[in-house]
Amino acid sequence: MHGNSTLSIQPFNPMLLMTKGLLLALALVLLSACAGRDTGPDLDPAVDAEELYDRAYGRLQGGNYQGALQMLRQLEARYPFTPQGQQAQLDQIYAYYRMRDRQGTNEAARRYIRENPRSEHLAYAYYMQGMAWFDQRASLTRRAINLDPARLDISNAQRSFDAFRDLVERFPDSEYSDDARMRMVFLRNLIARHHWHVANHYLDRGAYMAAVARATTVIEDMQPNSVTPYMLELMAEAYENVGESDLAEDVRGVLARSYPDHERGERPHFF
Repeated sequence: MHGNSTLSIQPFNPMLLMTKGLLLALALVLLSACAGRDTGPDLDPAVDAEELYDRAYGRLQGGNYQGALQMLRQLEARYPFTPQGQQAQLDQIYAYYRMRDRQGTNEAARRYIRENPRSEHLAYAYYMQGMAWFDQRASLTRRAINLDPARLDISNAQRSFDAFRDLVERFPDSEYSDDARMRMVFLRNLIARHHWHVANHYLDRGAYMAAVARATTVIEDMQPNSVTPYMLELMAEAYENVGESDLAEDVRGVLARSYPDHERGERPHFF
């Protein structure tokens, strides 16, 4: 076996989000073409755990994730209490992730955590739960029309944030925690921008107190984030529109003191 270790994930770099989308489309086409030529795992019962794992690992390294997954499942079923069988369970998480199967990745990670509560690789399993829902795809359509992804459904972003938070709370010193924290910053800003878009929608339609409620959520419950000055500006406008001029001035005072370089009328930026 190639070490009782985890397969690595590239550290987070938000500036790579745009370029990865271009490569992903080509990669998916090539992988789907290769998958059709897979003949499936060797069913010879004479193959021992070490050899079967070597074959599965070779497929993982070669990018044949579907074929590797089939072999890893067979290995786990045949040799469940061997080191290779336990490693196969762990590697299935990675295979699902590379296949971009969100639910499969999440379920495989949850199963590993449930069935291996004392494993030295629990931090990795928690990390992969977060990665299952972390969306690094940069849609060409979104880029072409300059669409902030925070305008779209953010349920996956929230799932990813919650999973990474579980990781850093349970394993604050793990090798995955620093990367998870960076991803949490990115996700918190994305979720905060989503609330800003919703609040701005309420403001445009005269639902001023609903806009204030959204702003309050970001300001009080989601710190730190890059959206707070925009929310303060929106909150002041909402208060002004309902005749609460004193409250509006108080909010503008907080904005001026806390964010002296903020320029009024701007929108929250995104990558």
